Order: sequence, then structure tokens, then C-alpha cells
Amino acid sequence: MIIQSVPKGRDDGRQFVVRQYEHQSLCGQFVLAFGNDDFEEPDPFDEVVYAVSNHDQGWYEADFNPQLDPKSRMPFNVLHTARPTLFKTSSNSPAFNEKRHPYCGLMSSMHSWGLYNGRYGLSNKVLVKEIAPEHEKLLEEMLDGELVRQERLKKILAADKKSAPWIEETKLLHNYKLLQFFDTLALYFHLRHERERVEEVFTHVPQSVDRDADVKL
Repeated sequence: MIIQSVPKGRDDGRQFVVRQYEHQSLCGQFVLAFGNDDFEEPDPFDEVVYAVSNHDQGWYEADFNPQLDPKSRMPFNVLHTARPTLFKTSSNSPAFNEKRHPYCGLMSSMHSWGLYNGRYGLSNKVLVKEIAPEHEKLLEEMLDGELVRQERLKKILAADKKSAPWIEETKLLHNYKLLQFFDTLALYFHLRHERERVEEVFTHVPQSVDRDADVKL
């Protein structure tokens, strides 16, 4: 779950809680609205829209049976969730998406792997460095499993004339960047109370396969 911040001066004990399926639903609204004369819309459209709209589906079970912080009695914020549960959601999301289409599974798997590894160099936040030693082996198994999944799905996609161009490196990175933009844009609204939202610049927002832009909100 995502626990929204509480603005200074408010002390009524209330906090806004966002389930991951609600978070990904907003991402889905963004991807459907994306595209104009300056920014190309996603391609392949249906597969990218599905992956963006379901990239955190592995959280569904955890969202409806949340672990509570013993101090606050609130659900744990997303990255503070117990590590075994967190890692499980990271593999369950690609597994869910793969059932729809190999490309959806590939996109979701890249998202899961990237979250722990600086979003493939797009972010300076490297979650893998924050994992306690006792959980490193479990994390390594999950991450290695996603790399194996990605190679398997790429082979399936490469064998199809229609989908083979989708996994060309620049094309694949283009759609991965789109997913990261929609994810972080939704987090901007979900993590911060509206009174705490300030100017933010989103980098590496793809206009085309060979051109990115910064977007200021």
C-alpha cells in the first residue's frame, strides 16, 4: 500500500491510504491520455497499456490482507513491507502480466527488476543497497529469476515476426521509460498530500525512440 503524507498542522489522526491496484489504475489513465504532436503514443499500444495498467498486480493479495506497523497501526508503506512479501509481489506481477502477453510480462519484469537497480540507470535510488543482509539471498533469487524470465520471453517474442521489432533495444527502453514515467507521476499524487505537492521535474520522458524530454509539473 501507499500511505500518503500528512500536512504540517493537521493532527486529526487521518491518513489517505492507496492500494497498489488504485495506483496502477491512475497509471492506466495516464497512458491512455498520453501522446500528441510532440510525444509519440505507446507502440504496441494494447500491450503497453495493459502492462502499465497492471504492473503492480502482484500486490493484490497483500493489499487486501495488509501487514500493520505495530507503532502506527497503519499498513506498512510500500517499500517498508516485510521483505519476503515485497519480493513475492515483485515476481507475481510479471507472472500475472505474462498470462496476457509475453510482452506485458517482459515490461512488468523489467519494472520489478529495475525498482531494485536504479530503474536501469534512470534513477539514483538503488533499493538493493537498502536490503538487510539476512534478505540478500532471497532478493538475489528473485532478481535472477526475473532475468531468466526476461530472456525466455524475449526468445518467444523474437520468434514472432510481429513482436520481434518490439524487443529491439531502443524500442524496448522507450516503452520501459514510459512505464517509469507513468509510475512516478502517479506516485507524485499518491505519496504527497495536495498541500505538500511542489514543483517536480520528471526526466527521461520519451518523445520518440531516440529522443527524451524533461517534463515539469
